[in-house]
Amino acid sequence: MELRLSHYVYSSLGGYRTLYVSPTMPRDLVRPLEGLAKQIYRTAARRQVLGWLRPSDEVAILVKAFQNGTDHAGRPRTCVHAAAIALADAAGFPFFSLLALPEDVFLPPDAQLQSLESQLRPTINLSDPSGFWPSGSLPRESVAALMSLMLVPGLNALVVDHGGETLATLRALAWMCPSRVRRTLTVMVGAPLVPVDGIGGARIVVMPADAKADSPAQHDVMLNFPDETGRAATMANSYAVYIASNLGGEKGRAVNKSLVGLLERYPPQYELTQVHYTHLVMGFGKVERNVTPDGGFDFKSEPFACLSAVRDFALAGIPELAHYILEAVASKASSQYGLDDSSVRPALGKIRMIKDGERQAEAYSFLADRIDGLIRSVAKEVNAS
Repeated sequence: MELRLSHYVYSSLGGYRTLYVSPTMPRDLVRPLEGLAKQIYRTAARRQVLGWLRPSDEVAILVKAFQNGTDHAGRPRTCVHAAAIALADAAGFPFFSLLALPEDVFLPPDAQLQSLESQLRPTINLSDPSGFWPSGSLPRESVAALMSLMLVPGLNALVVDHGGETLATLRALAWMCPSRVRRTLTVMVGAPLVPVDGIGGARIVVMPADAKADSPAQHDVMLNFPDETGRAATMANSYAVYIASNLGGEKGRAVNKSLVGLLERYPPQYELTQVHYTHLVMGFGKVERNVTPDGGFDFKSEPFACLSAVRDFALAGIPELAHYILEAVASKASSQYGLDDSSVRPALGKIRMIKDGERQAEAYSFLADRIDGLIRSVAKEVNAS
């Protein structure tokens, strides 16, 4: 998939200043980008800085601060380059997250600042991120702890990178997060970002272990990765634990891909809590053999057993999936056993109108039990005859 890029470049040509702004760059972002550049350009003299940020629901920004030779006086020069995309352009890309935006959008370290426009890429091709997996050498507990930070909406975390694998692990885990998490996940690597008006901050800040990071008190949680010491180790999310437990082999990875594909087809209606994730994992465990690699359903194997997952999926904030299972199983029972399913659709229509999530889940569960009872009764009569 090809995405259009808008560029902003800040560096030193007779003093540090804005050197280039694409005509397509939203005008209300130019001043905020300059504020961001002023905040991080000095840090680039010591280490590279990378950021994946989301100024608004319409725009995403990938930013890099790096060394760029020397200035006219022979002093080390740094450069800040930001590339922006319209999120609407990426809407149809599978498993898209800000972290799917690759680093090769940027100017090279030896870029000639006097002729920027000819060196800036107008577009970038995205590759499917679902082939990326965390390193197999990382402890699964560490991977689960890191993913748990990613899954909590509004949580600001400082990750101290002890092995140099934090960013690669974040990028490999991002596509496996529910879409609502992926869309809002922002990351800064190498510099603690003070929120900038018009751009905001970063939910996860990654700092090398030998760097003087900002105070952990400014964050909700600090995690040492990969040894996962810190308060984050006590808040492992059940979904993160499940994903991490399946990373050891091809079979487990295939299970993860099916689960993520299922969430793509039936995205949760709202941001999930720990309780939602627990029900999601429980429900998926009951239908795992029925879920295809792309997240679809195959009702050839024990289709009626899928009814046991209806309540969990509804309580996981995915009532459309509960609805679909009930409708499909009732249709299967009608064709296989001649079960009269004429009352199922009206009942599902009434349940869909219930606004309270828990009451709706109980109603779906009641209907699932009723259908299950009818199937067992009819099947018993058919087998007896």
